[in-house]
Amino acid sequence: MKYLNYVLIAIFTLTFFSCHKDLIEEAEMVGTWKCVEIEEKGEIPPLQDIVFDFKADSTYHLHDNDLNAGQKGQWYTMEDKLYTHPEGGKLMAVKLGRSGNDTLRFYQNRGGFPVVWTMVRQ
Repeated sequence: MKYLNYVLIAIFTLTFFSCHKDLIEEAEMVGTWKCVEIEEKGEIPPLQDIVFDFKADSTYHLHDNDLNAGQKGQWYTMEDKLYTHPEGGKLMAVKLGRSGNDTLRFYQNRGGFPVVWTMVRQ
């Protein structure tokens, strides 16, 4: 019986750490990220130059490559989600995913349809 308890503890520990190793820490988010693809309803629409600048002071700037006004606000991560709170707007959340060290995916639900943004570190 003791052996079974040790096996169960080992399995639980491995499962816990394997589930959390892909979580993205706030320090990993800091920097400039360019959107290279948006997939919506299984289609990939034409892409505008979308860039997120995540600052270490928990502020962000969403803009195009020409640094047009865009959107500014506060951001933070919690578990597997990125929360953004634009100035004068509502708190929003997207699920985060990772594809290598320099590629993130933002998973949204827009009107009941999945939307996936692929972001690459600049």
